[in-house]
Amino acid sequence: MGLTQEIIFFLSNNPGSYKKLRQRLSGNIYLSNLEEGRRNKKLYDTFYHLKRRGLIENNGEIWKISEKYKNRLKSPEQLRKINFNPIAKSSGQFLIMFDIPENKRRDREWLRRKLKQINFIMVQQSVWLGPAPLPKGFTPALKELKIMDHLKFFRVKEKRLI
Repeated sequence: MGLTQEIIFFLSNNPGSYKKLRQRLSGNIYLSNLEEGRRNKKLYDTFYHLKRRGLIENNGEIWKISEKYKNRLKSPEQLRKINFNPIAKSSGQFLIMFDIPENKRRDREWLRRKLKQINFIMVQQSVWLGPAPLPKGFTPALKELKIMDHLKFFRVKEKRLI
């Protein structure tokens, strides 16, 4: 997920102070490789451009999604367009199993595409193995699309038998 998309996605669920948002976004792939001063400038510039475009607003200390943009963001179509970046440092593996009903076929196909995008490998059509942890914003997107109840997550540890 790009920095702009991650800021918007995060603010849609958790309005908050700039300091809190800066801490939350410190692991973003676009910021993590920058030195502290450049990281702060890039984040500040991104907030400035989003505010100027009318996507976010600041009421005193609290940043949030603007009312004008809020309705557009809530649609499942907008959520399906979000891209997620693979996690740079893996701390294990996840096994994800799902049984998404036929009436949610689009969401099932979306999930498969996103799992491929974040370096998961298909074991079976509805069983995927990949790096842990999941990218920030991934599970909230699953909740927003109302498919979280159809998924099971398992943390996998490799164990040598020999």
